[in-house]
Amino acid sequence: MANTTNNDKRFYQLTLAIQKAINAIETPVKEKHVRSTIIGTFQEQSAITYWMVAIRQPLQDNRIVAWKFCHVTHKLLREGHPACLDDSQRHIGMIVDLGKLWVHLREGYGKLVHLYCNLLVCKLKFHARNPRFPGNMQLTADELDAIAENDVNNYFQLCVELFDYMDEILNLQAAVFDSLGNARANSMTASGQCRLAALIPCAQDASQLYDCNVRLLFRLHASLPADTLTGHRER
Repeated sequence: MANTTNNDKRFYQLTLAIQKAINAIETPVKEKHVRSTIIGTFQEQSAITYWMVAIRQPLQDNRIVAWKFCHVTHKLLREGHPACLDDSQRHIGMIVDLGKLWVHLREGYGKLVHLYCNLLVCKLKFHARNPRFPGNMQLTADELDAIAENDVNNYFQLCVELFDYMDEILNLQAAVFDSLGNARANSMTASGQCRLAALIPCAQDASQLYDCNVRLLFRLHASLPADTLTGHRER
């Protein structure tokens, strides 16, 4: 009986944290609510409750809710329980549809939500193809070699996938900066910070992607003629 009560309480607290994190107020996502959501995935060892609550929020009706949903989902994929990556795969179609819905809102958050949805789908598909990559993308050089099985073809293909992932991050980053315009004061407003805050997990991903790609390019250059890798170097 006590266990049931504890589980109910935990479920209620997690639900509340998710609802508070993905709200309609144009301010940065509050770290304490995201942290509670992430801890909740470790307690449950899944993202099932997260998705059950998140998809009930007005994602199709409110641009801020949709934007914060993308930001919180990204944080969860990076820092939540490892099962979050698997549990989120079945929601790819919903994320694609959300991006398609908001792209019609030409200015402001419409384009940003569309690009963030593209990035989340790219990340989820990357992890589905490369399940040994953790959500935060942090790997040692030895782990990276083991994943690529010291095979030049695998290095080559993995490099392309990492470049594609990086492109999605750069597209989103450019659009966020564009949306702020020339007024630097924008970055000091709650509205500007709401958009900029999402670039933190993007920068964390990009840093790891860059490290992996540099390592892979060294491996490729040791095995292939330089002109074969011109495209890779340019990217």
